[in-house]
Amino acid sequence: MALCDKEMESGFLNSSESFPYVEKSAFTQTEHNIVAAYLITAGVVSLSSNIVVLLMFVKFRELRNATNAIIINLALTDIGVAGIGYPMSAASDLHGSWKFGYTGCQGNDAIECVGWAGYAPDPTGATCTINWRNNDSSFVSYTMAVITINFIIPLSVMFYCYYSVSVTVKRYKANNCLDSINMDWSDQMDVTKVPMTASSSPLNP
Repeated sequence: MALCDKEMESGFLNSSESFPYVEKSAFTQTEHNIVAAYLITAGVVSLSSNIVVLLMFVKFRELRNATNAIIINLALTDIGVAGIGYPMSAASDLHGSWKFGYTGCQGNDAIECVGWAGYAPDPTGATCTINWRNNDSSFVSYTMAVITINFIIPLSVMFYCYYSVSVTVKRYKANNCLDSINMDWSDQMDVTKVPMTASSSPLNP
């Protein structure tokens, strides 16, 4: 692994193709500062609000049920993004360009070592994203894998769950036993819509 890291670092320092930084950011420094201010504000609000949510679950044991596990998961995910992703992007915006180097831009060095995908700064120069400039078969397969794992599979599971809930409700209704279901289905649906909306959003990484 040390040899692989050394080769990647050498490639980053000596070849613009391995990590093509944009020569000039698409944003002015003023625009970078505005984005940084937004990220800092959003990060503080997100961290504080999600920590409060988690503290509520710690304090009130009755809230810890299967349905609310979705909310707990979302809160932990938001804390991770706000605590790691936002600060790195905000610092880079204040700097005017990505300041964490090749290693900081790569999500996992092992993925790069086997030649499957990689990350590079986007046109703003201050945020890392999938290196869309590279259109070889490796990047195409990686993109398809990301779409399948992060979007198609979760969405399919959600639709299956909705279908199962619908079938169950219809069965109870047909048997005139709907009143015996000890849960509020509308609340269940509202909670489930949150991750479904997040996963289907075009802004979702």
